[in-house]
Amino acid sequence: MRKFMVKIDDESFDVNAEDLGGNTYKIEIGGKEYEIYAEEEVKKAEKKGKKGAADGGKTVVSPIQGVVTKINCECGSEVKAGDVVCTIVAMKMENEIEATSDGKVKEIRTKVNDAVEIDDVLIILE
Repeated sequence: MRKFMVKIDDESFDVNAEDLGGNTYKIEIGGKEYEIYAEEEVKKAEKKGKKGAADGGKTVVSPIQGVVTKINCECGSEVKAGDVVCTIVAMKMENEIEATSDGKVKEIRTKVNDAVEIDDVLIILE
């Protein structure tokens, strides 16, 4: 059994997930059981990040709660959409966070060993 934080619309739920194999899980939310297929969880969640979408992808936000373990860019660096800009460890799993658009790193608002929450701004691009 694994534990996940799942965000549906603007509401977060702590759920237990039974691994059925092949990235398929049985989860329970609000008393209902669901069978889900997890396809590149972090990448999908990041692309839907409200702050990143609202500004054309120029803000990279944390799609998960965890601890920053690597920062792969610095202020002034040029990045392309899809480049891994940092890594967050959550539940003992490394999650690579990608730039949401092309741009130059204007500001890095986190550092290694920082605890981050869902939707925390990590990096601002220009």
